[in-house]
Amino acid sequence: MKFTKEVKVGLLVTVALGGLFWGANYLKGIDIFSGTNRFYAIYSKVDGLVPSSDVLLSGVKVGQVEKIKFVNDRSGRIMVALRVSDKIVIGKNSTARIFSSDLLGGRAVELLIDSVSAPATDGDTLITEIGSTLTDQMEPLKSKAENLLLSIDSLATTMRKVFDPENKGSVGGGFESLNRTLANVERLSASLDNMITPSDGKLRIMIANMESISSTLKTHNQELSNVIENFSRISDTLAKANIANTINNADRTLAQSAELLEKINRGEGSLGLLANNDSLYNALTGSVVSLDSLLTDMKRNPKRYVHFSMFGKK
Repeated sequence: MKFTKEVKVGLLVTVALGGLFWGANYLKGIDIFSGTNRFYAIYSKVDGLVPSSDVLLSGVKVGQVEKIKFVNDRSGRIMVALRVSDKIVIGKNSTARIFSSDLLGGRAVELLIDSVSAPATDGDTLITEIGSTLTDQMEPLKSKAENLLLSIDSLATTMRKVFDPENKGSVGGGFESLNRTLANVERLSASLDNMITPSDGKLRIMIANMESISSTLKTHNQELSNVIENFSRISDTLAKANIANTINNADRTLAQSAELLEKINRGEGSLGLLANNDSLYNALTGSVVSLDSLLTDMKRNPKRYVHFSMFGKK
């Protein structure tokens, strides 16, 4: 069977166009011989995401972004159509997260699978999430770099001031002060060495005395234990004694004595009259003197006051 020249040319053009179509889709990452599902994701912004951007699952490419357009509700939101291989089973509650895929600012979509929910079907809308951009990730590093540059600039300014001819004298004085300080430290170190190293050093003698005291305490450990035990017994005896009751009784006695003395000072009662009334004191004194005179007279002349009769005579 012979083909005319026109048929051959038509077949050749058709094959070429088919190969071109397949090659273009292959370069885009679309395998026209395998089945795909279309899923939708709605974002508030899609910084750097473009049609043909990769759709990844655990770092493996499973599809690509097919189309990006605004949602027709005047909200400014953006709908992204994702072409995903039908060999990949994802749940309805899976998340399509936009993230930075390279250091040049390229963006891609990562599928975060939810294996609990029912499988998503062609045309379903997935949950969306927007990851940080490379610029956002570089912001802390940028801030640290700026702070480092400021520190370097401040250090350079300080060094310039230090080595300024006008400040050379101050710098020299500072080094001289530092040398004096180091010399003082060296002398102090020598003094400490003299106190510690020689056999008659003060620190060595002090340490020896402390060792002697420690040895003495260790030797008389039993006596010290007995003394502490005796103190403990005395403390227990005092604790068992009703000291509080004794103190309370003494307090009440002192209070009563104070009240009695106060009454005496006010002239109440016999003692109060005796202490505060001179006439009573003088009368008592006169009575005592008279009684003394009477007793003296009775001793000298007993017959005046007492008569004895052994035969009943008066």
